[in-house]
Amino acid sequence: AIIMNKESARRMIEWEPVNERLIRARFNSHYAKTTVIQCYAPTNDAEDDIKDDFYEALLAQINKTLQHDLLL
Repeated sequence: AIIMNKESARRMIEWEPVNERLIRARFNSHYAKTTVIQCYAPTNDAEDDIKDDFYEALLAQINKTLQHDLLL
């Protein structure tokens, strides 16, 4: 989840729930467009397959972000 005030919600261009651990949102700001990737990473105790899948999905979202966007 991403918690925001009304101003931020008004500036949101798009959002995408990727899976149960990732959400991506894009905002218009005064200086540049901003992409926020909110994640809930698996713990070290999780199985390797779960961790690998998470990091692959995260990397895919990072690569999907436009180059001129500010990435958070």
